[in-house]
Amino acid sequence: MAHSLTQLWIHVIFSTKDRVPLIDPAIEKKVYQHLTSQLLELGCTVRRINGISDHVHILFRLNPVKSLADVVKQIKGATSHFINDKNLISQKFSWQTGYGAFSVSESNVNRVDLYYGTFWQGTSPPAPSPWERGSHSGVFLPLSLGAMIRTFFDQL
Repeated sequence: MAHSLTQLWIHVIFSTKDRVPLIDPAIEKKVYQHLTSQLLELGCTVRRINGISDHVHILFRLNPVKSLADVVKQIKGATSHFINDKNLISQKFSWQTGYGAFSVSESNVNRVDLYYGTFWQGTSPPAPSPWERGSHSGVFLPLSLGAMIRTFFDQL
């Protein structure tokens, strides 16, 4: 693989079991740090982790020798174990089965990063429009990405 080049940017989304709002601000930073450390251990480059109390968004570059399914399984399992082992919340924590994952072209990585870095600050996603727009960011995402994300959450 010495002569191979990959830039596999992935936007993955997964939620808490039954979409219960368990990731409150008191534990959010610890959860995101643990997700980051797990991804780094797997050889993935982390660009952004953000979300709200019932789900997370992660923008990362996939290690080309790892499968997406294995990476998501590892980070979800390890983070659930971490939250429960450290008693970060009073009830048993688990993630919902499954996830949504979307490839992000190199030319759109900055836009997706900025969108989820500035918009997702305890709010809901913007209303559907021909272009997705964060309320304060001024960053636009193509409708197709916003529509895919909404479709994913509608199926949960």
